[in-house]
Amino acid sequence: MQKKLHVNRIKKYTFRFYKGAQWFSITHNLAEYLLQHEKEIRRIFRWSFCTDEIFLQTFAMQSPYKTNIVNDYLRYIDWERGNPYTFTDADYDELRSSDKLFARKFDEMKSAKVVNKIRNDFK
Repeated sequence: MQKKLHVNRIKKYTFRFYKGAQWFSITHNLAEYLLQHEKEIRRIFRWSFCTDEIFLQTFAMQSPYKTNIVNDYLRYIDWERGNPYTFTDADYDELRSSDKLFARKFDEMKSAKVVNKIRNDFK
């Protein structure tokens, strides 16, 4: 509708908008920075669609911490074998050899063994 009416809500901003995954890992300092700008974030993104995939990336790239940003959301997710694929005990070696800190997706019944194996690795 906005395109048909020639409404462009972002042209008044001088900064670039960024996008990314809604799952992210941030430092305490960046979290504080975002909280300090909460009113501005709410005002800018009030009418936005998929705000969770835009606001953090946009404000992180405007922050003093932008040089510390790593383009890796640290999650191991297999979209090739499922939506996403549910890991099982047979996937233990694959998960352990990953360089990711987190993984998705696990099921309480199907994945109990692999979750316990990984948990025991860190004891």
